[in-house]
Amino acid sequence: MVEAAHALKDTTAAACRVPPAAAVAAWLLAALGDGLLARIPWYRAHAVLLNDPGRLLSAHCVHSALAAGWAAAGLVFEVVLLDPSDPVFNPFWRQGAFLLPVSSRLGLGANPAQPFSLDDSVLAHAAVTAALLLAAGWHWAFWDLLLFSTPSRAAALHFTSIFGIHLCLAGLLCAGFGAAHLTFIGFWTTDSFGAYGSPRPLRPSFSIASAPLLRYGALAGHHIAACVFLAAGGRWHASSYPGPRLYAALALGNIEAILSSSISAFFLSGAVNACLMWYGGPLTPAGLYGPTRFSWDSSFYMQEIIFRSSLLSWNGLTDSMLMLDYIGVNPAKGGLFRAGPMVKGDGCIQAWVGHAFFQLSALAPLAVRRMPAFFETFPVLLLDRAGLVRGVIPFRRAESRWSLSAGSISVRFAGGVFDGTRLQQPALVKTFARKAQLGEIFTFERSSSAAADGLFRTSVRGWFTYSHALFVLFLVQGHLWHAARSLFKDIWTGVRASEGAMAEYGAGERLRG
Repeated sequence: MVEAAHALKDTTAAACRVPPAAAVAAWLLAALGDGLLARIPWYRAHAVLLNDPGRLLSAHCVHSALAAGWAAAGLVFEVVLLDPSDPVFNPFWRQGAFLLPVSSRLGLGANPAQPFSLDDSVLAHAAVTAALLLAAGWHWAFWDLLLFSTPSRAAALHFTSIFGIHLCLAGLLCAGFGAAHLTFIGFWTTDSFGAYGSPRPLRPSFSIASAPLLRYGALAGHHIAACVFLAAGGRWHASSYPGPRLYAALALGNIEAILSSSISAFFLSGAVNACLMWYGGPLTPAGLYGPTRFSWDSSFYMQEIIFRSSLLSWNGLTDSMLMLDYIGVNPAKGGLFRAGPMVKGDGCIQAWVGHAFFQLSALAPLAVRRMPAFFETFPVLLLDRAGLVRGVIPFRRAESRWSLSAGSISVRFAGGVFDGTRLQQPALVKTFARKAQLGEIFTFERSSSAAADGLFRTSVRGWFTYSHALFVLFLVQGHLWHAARSLFKDIWTGVRASEGAMAEYGAGERLRG
């Protein structure tokens, strides 16, 4: 004992001579090297949530708080940075805005006189974020709750009751959106071309015949009808119990099976949103998200512009319709991996030059073959009404009887800045022939758009579709992963439930060996 006391005294004296920082560093290295610091596996946090109702609810509150806080911060970011001075030629979707088009579709505007403005939306999301974070902290601290527990008060969650409560809450959200928001605040309604629109209140319609067309009245009416079905389904699931065979076959006693089933609902809704956005429709109008790829492929706006010009003068056409007939706003034209909004590629549109008419002397007018969405470059071809090539700007400098260098083709403008102007110089005709490949001709302001590089970029429609499709792939993988872990749990853990008992991981189970 005396020798041990002397040894401890010598060790303490030596430690006192070592600088404090060096002593702490040496202790940390020794602890890490000897394994004194426990390393918690990544799934330990998930195991904590399995049979603790309070902490499971806390994690859900934090997830909802992150979503609401991101919405508030993103909306403030877009409102501060984006330029609202030109909503026709420089709309929000060309500037790369995600949340402002969605807010406009829901009837929210920057005008404080409206029933619900952007400021109110930001404040509401911020208040919900703060409330959810406080609730998450309270539920995590007071985790030992008997909420949603089984009738026998066992250490397991009553999943059928939880599912019924979720269905009832989803029904309340549907009723609030359909009966309150759409009916009183309004929703963005537009014409069949998606070019002109404004938010207005909707009158609910419960007609089944209007459902496939996604009419605005059906949008409000079906949300109200969904509330009735969800509330009835929630009440039934909260009060009824499946049989033991169905309970075991669907792994309803495993919270990971519940997670897998809930993920499937998310990836289905994500896939529907991605398809509706890419293919377009009344819920994703071109005035808020830009045109679809197929409007360019089918010459949708070009045909309508030519039809209206036959009824009105070219100067009577609206700028909103003309801008949609430009390949630079095609979401499939720009590369997904070219970072930045559309205005970073070609700049902000200043004015419409006019509609170009090409004509070969002594022949009928010519039309420029428009560039397909798939190509980056395309030869300039001028065709007559029979579809025969009457003018060409080849890729290589080659002799051709239809070369525009001969000076036999002229261009005339109708409407716009060059209204009534006629040009015959070969260099100018070539310039406007190349521009006519891209649809209607515009002038751009490139100095104020952060050094525009001339590359096409996708619109918010393309980014929305791509991001949601990517999320769907991750969610499908997560669904299959968690479903496999829940259905084949006894194989990968080596633990089997006892006879007549539904065991939970973390509630009496231990790994063998």
